Amino acid sequence: MLPIRILKAAGRVVGRRLNGKLPITWLLAVGFTGLTTLAVGIVFYVGIQETQRITLQLLAERGGQALAQVVRSVDGILDPVRRQMALMTESVAEGRIDLRDRDQITGLLVGSLSANPQMVGIGYVTANGVAYRATRGERELKRVVLPGGEGLRRQLQEIAKARAPEWLPPVWSTILQQTVVTLRVPAFDENDQFLGVLEAAVGVGEVSRSLAQSSSLGETAVILYDHDWVLAHPSLASMTMTGSDTRPLPRLEEVNDPVLAAIWGNGTMPKGRFPVLLRQFDQEATLLTLEAGDQDYIFLYREIRRYGDKPWILGFYIKGDVVEEAFGGLEMLARTGIFVLLGSIGLSLVLAKLIRRPIRDYFAICDSYYQAIRRATAQEIETIDMARRGVHNEAADLLLE
Repeated sequence: MLPIRILKAAGRVVGRRLNGKLPITWLLAVGFTGLTTLAVGIVFYVGIQETQRITLQLLAERGGQALAQVVRSVDGILDPVRRQMALMTESVAEGRIDLRDRDQITGLLVGSLSANPQMVGIGYVTANGVAYRATRGERELKRVVLPGGEGLRRQLQEIAKARAPEWLPPVWSTILQQTVVTLRVPAFDENDQFLGVLEAAVGVGEVSRSLAQSSSLGETAVILYDHDWVLAHPSLASMTMTGSDTRPLPRLEEVNDPVLAAIWGNGTMPKGRFPVLLRQFDQEATLLTLEAGDQDYIFLYREIRRYGDKPWILGFYIKGDVVEEAFGGLEMLARTGIFVLLGSIGLSLVLAKLIRRPIRDYFAICDSYYQAIRRATAQEIETIDMARRGVHNEAADLLLE
């Protein structure tokens, strides 16, 4: 009997404290609503975070792939020239071609020019300063004795000491009437004797045409030389190139592209997770956000130095609307999630109100039951107990529904 008395006393103490502070029905209703809101909120938060991560990752992957395509388009033009020049010098070093024979020089230069459509000209300068050149559109090989004398020979010997192929800065060619980038390679015979220098010229207009073809919808690919000069741009693909010895390339503001003119002026590096995710696909990529006119833009680029001493900036820019459209689905999900959260709160309040009455009745009957134990007959106690069971079953059915 002692445990029963302790249980009754504890029930009376808890009841008095609850009556003095917060009714048990309200406590259960608030607890039920709070737990439901917390559960829905956690699911909503986790879903938003995961969707945001996936969206950022997809954007970063797309940016990395587009940047890689720009790099491939440039390598696709210049790498074949490098390989062709390596094959030529290898043939000379193995004795298969004699650069002392003019007929063999002609066959080598003209054949290489025909095999590489991106070449606009190719030449060979002997160690004595005699130059042979073949240009696209000319039928015969040109022979020219270069001025310079001893100074020219010393320069050629310096090239021979370096031995390695070298990409030269862009220059304006008066012969070809266009700006070219040139690959210069020293040639040695089978006895490792220096014979001269082979040079292959690639027109920057060809690079612009390649960029125009590789640029997808909404993306504008560009190549900058040493940050301030435009080496290739889709708009230059259809323009007649003009230049001079001192200005072989146009400046950023001279290609009628307001985005390029504003890149280094007001471009800023954004913070957040996107630049971090981007470097998972391209560790050398850099991201800038800028404003040109009334439009926001994103400029993604990579700096490379394998085509000369000055850096080449390979990249592309897109309108900021493209990124905003990608996050449009995320915003819709967030709005939907808020509506679901508010709906769950309202529904939990309605359910709490429905179960409040059975709980209140159940506690009232329990209180009557404890009071009846003292003075009521066994039949009255059984009647109260049956009523308690009925309210209990009603509340249980309500919760199941």
